[in-house]
Amino acid sequence: MVRRFYTLLSLCGVVALLTCGCDAIASFYASDAHPSIDADADIGVGDTTRDGDIGVFDGDVGITDTARDIGVGDTTSDGVLDAMVQPPTSVAKIVYGERHTCALADGRVYCWGDNDRGQCGVSSAPGGSPQKLSGLKEPVRDLCANALNTCAVDADGKVLCWGANDDGQLGATPAQPGKPGFVSNAKDSDLVGCGDGFVCAVTTSATSANIYCWGRGDSGQLGPGSMGTSTPVPLPGSNNTTLISCGTSHCCAKINSSVYCWGNAQDFRLGSATPATSNPLNLVSAAANARQIASHGDHTCAAHDKNVTCWGANDRGQLAGIGVSTPMLTTSAFSDSVSDVSVGVAHSCAVLKGSGAVVCWGDDRYGQLGRGITADRAYTKAPVTPLAQQERVFAGANNTCAVTGATITCWGRNTFGQVGDGTVARVALSQAPSKKLDQLASGGYHVCAKSSGTNDVRCWGLNAQGQSAAAQSDRLVASPRPYAGMGFPAQFGLGYEHSCAVSTGGVICAGRGDGGQLDGTARSASNYVFYTATGSSDWQSAGGVDGGRAHTCALLKYLALPAGVYCWGDNSSGQLGFAGVGVFGLAQAALGDAIAVSAGGDTSCGIAAGGALYCWGGNDAGQLGDGTVDAGSHLARRLGGTQTFKAVSVGPSHGCAIDNMGAVQCWGRRQEGQLANGSVSSFDIRPVVIQGSALVNATAVAVGGRHSCAVASAKLYCWGDNRALQSGGALTSTNQPPTDLMLTGVQDVVAGEAHTCALTTGGARCFGDDFFDQSGNGTPRDWSPHLISL
Repeated sequence: MVRRFYTLLSLCGVVALLTCGCDAIASFYASDAHPSIDADADIGVGDTTRDGDIGVFDGDVGITDTARDIGVGDTTSDGVLDAMVQPPTSVAKIVYGERHTCALADGRVYCWGDNDRGQCGVSSAPGGSPQKLSGLKEPVRDLCANALNTCAVDADGKVLCWGANDDGQLGATPAQPGKPGFVSNAKDSDLVGCGDGFVCAVTTSATSANIYCWGRGDSGQLGPGSMGTSTPVPLPGSNNTTLISCGTSHCCAKINSSVYCWGNAQDFRLGSATPATSNPLNLVSAAANARQIASHGDHTCAAHDKNVTCWGANDRGQLAGIGVSTPMLTTSAFSDSVSDVSVGVAHSCAVLKGSGAVVCWGDDRYGQLGRGITADRAYTKAPVTPLAQQERVFAGANNTCAVTGATITCWGRNTFGQVGDGTVARVALSQAPSKKLDQLASGGYHVCAKSSGTNDVRCWGLNAQGQSAAAQSDRLVASPRPYAGMGFPAQFGLGYEHSCAVSTGGVICAGRGDGGQLDGTARSASNYVFYTATGSSDWQSAGGVDGGRAHTCALLKYLALPAGVYCWGDNSSGQLGFAGVGVFGLAQAALGDAIAVSAGGDTSCGIAAGGALYCWGGNDAGQLGDGTVDAGSHLARRLGGTQTFKAVSVGPSHGCAIDNMGAVQCWGRRQEGQLANGSVSSFDIRPVVIQGSALVNATAVAVGGRHSCAVASAKLYCWGDNRALQSGGALTSTNQPPTDLMLTGVQDVVAGEAHTCALTTGGARCFGDDFFDQSGNGTPRDWSPHLISL
């Protein structure tokens, strides 16, 4: 419908991952903004005022977002556009509370699970997907969690904590409950460890004591003489600390190349039955040369060479396969070097360096050992199957996650969404790319994408007319679904409520067909099967195809005739390029050997081989761009005088094109700011260059119902109507100026009536109106930016 066609290069898609999470961005829409589909086609979707204006919105959408805190990329609730989060490339750490999980990936913090005390770092209710936290200066250095809290060390070395504060473990009362707040006197830090109601940080500025602790101290967790304080206090003898980890009421650290523990001495937690009393730090000599230390619950494990040394409680067999339940210290040997170790409340796991295999033992009541079964306990060290080639392992209270690159795989208990689905599942911090895409296209309320090197076309969004899936029962398609009937397309294009594909045998279309837009024959409104438009194998593909409200245009060749623009369907405004009521139009003489075509509303545009830009059809808003406003013309009118162009996109009432100098020029209706020329009245009847130093050397352009977008220097810019956040600004309003959406690696953009999708090297991202599931993320009416799982 509203896009242009030219060669697409190296477009990346995304891997399908299962998500679970903390607080999802709130969905918002006015209940009357999207009426049910108008079956008799006399109003048009969203025409609530019955004025024939078929734009989705009549000015009433977005009004529920009074705080303006859910604008695209506005994570800090300040009305200012923040950078959109790109998919992380690696996960450095995963930490667990009783009922929540957080991850540190590419210097950013994500949390999910229960949020009843604000432990996920947001002030709203739990549920949704892993959410990136705001208020942390990135890149974040370290992360830890206890039962109801989470703490992080930001880029400046400041410690911030959030969640419950019953024991002063936040170090102060945060200004906003559930939001990260600074801990005074805990600055210049590198590492942080969280216990039950207390926190310890490793600073770099102190000389005699590098560890400072605060919060609960009834078992010596803060060192000698302190029963509890919200003010960080130094731990004597803790200089030169390089590793730290805390359990329920004890901590262990690597200090001067040796492992020491302090806090509650019961059940061998400090590494011996009778720890020294003269020093708060007890030496664990058996764990010398430790590469990793992990404490949780009432036990600790350290990895060194091919050995794992564990000490503390052993009631569930968590001390490396020892078939007794008494507390002790024990060392287990493995056949390969141990590259990582982690412990939960009562189970332990390690990663073997050579194979990347994850091996677990101990409590298995919730399947946290990953054996595919649940059992009371397992003393024998067993690998998690079929998991291999993992880099890190992180054990939680009753669940476990393994990481390789940016892929997280979790298993175990999932009562509060800590895992994914309670068995073995992927958890998406932000979906990572895996499939390359050849093409992305958008209709009025649906989107389709094609994977590179395959015939796998998948569509999502509105399907009331059969435009997204060959299943009549599915009015909405929430997630990308294969559209098998599209065959083997070289290119495909979408109209307002129909879809077409072009291949060596011509063009096939499905969806709404009452205007003849499927194959030149007026058909019933809903068609869930594809019809052949060209009717002959003598038609050959010469490029792309695009659809308007009730017509279709394509670049085709017929027998020995030169390639040109051929159109069929409704011709009430001359959009087929010839006079009369006919349903199929031959190539325009001025557009012989055309190189681009676009159709939108009742208007068509094309670019001839020499770069001349022509439009024909409806012109009530000046969308022909030739200096006139009239009833329209079946004759192609040239735009821009002698200028030449390389890409074009036309919508229901305006169009945009990229000239051969790389400038974006737009024309037609401008009341919502879609022409970005500072005026919001009447029309511009000739192409006007979009001003802005950033909008140079543009490579792609897309026109929506009342907004426009362009790609320049691999970045995405949008402007115009933004009441559904389709233009990427922070404010739900019209006349949004050209806005940098803070995406990088952008290669293409398409637009629908009130939504936008961009192809980047990190995947396909959609945002804006989601009433008909156009975002493709499987969550209805979530208007925030989403990477598409294709």
